[in-house]
Amino acid sequence: MLIRLQRGFSLIELIIVITIIGVLSTITTAIIDIPIRAYIDSSQRATLTSTSESAIKRIQRDIRRALPNSIRISEDGNTIELLPIVDGGRYRAHLDLSTEETTGDQLLINEMDDKFDILGLLKTKNDITLNEDRLVIYPLNSPGHNPYHGDNTTPVSAILTTDTGEQIAFEPFIFPAASPTQRFFIISSPITYHCDLDNSH
Repeated sequence: MLIRLQRGFSLIELIIVITIIGVLSTITTAIIDIPIRAYIDSSQRATLTSTSESAIKRIQRDIRRALPNSIRISEDGNTIELLPIVDGGRYRAHLDLSTEETTGDQLLINEMDDKFDILGLLKTKNDITLNEDRLVIYPLNSPGHNPYHGDNTTPVSAILTTDTGEQIAFEPFIFPAASPTQRFFIISSPITYHCDLDNSH
C-alpha cells in the first residue's frame, strides 16, 4: 500500500513569506506615495492659481471702472474699497448769462438744482437703479468733495427724454464745485475686497 505524503508550507516558510510581502508592500507604498502626493499637490496648486487669476481679473475690472479718486486701501494693505461707475458723460454747463447765450437745462453749481441736460446719450441707462445709484460731480479726496461722505453726490431719481436729448433728474441738491471738463458720473454702492491671511481667503 502506497502512502502519499501531503506537502505544504511549514510555519517558518509562511512567516518568511508574510515578512517579505510586508517589506515589499512598505517599499511599494513609499514609492507610489511620492507621485500620488505630487499629483495632488499640483492639482491643488492649479486650483489655487485659477482661483487667484479669477479674483485678480475681477479686481482689475472693478478698478478700471472705479470712480476717479475713490479707491481706498486700508492701513494694513489687506482691504481695497472703491465706488463702481454705472454710467457717466458730460453735462450742459451753466454759462455766464451776461456773456453767453443759454440753451437747454444747465447744471447749476453752488445753487439748488434738480436736473440737467446730458450732452450725448447714456450708454447703460437700463443698468441704473433709480433712487439708489448716485450722481457725482467732480469727485476728489479733499473735504467738501468726497463722494464717500456724500459731499458731492445725490440719488438719481429719473432719466428723462426731452426735445434736446436725455436729462438726469435727481433729488434737489447743491453741488459745491463744477467739473473742469463738465463730467458727471453715476455710481452704485461701494465694493470692498478683503484679503484674510489668517484664514487664507
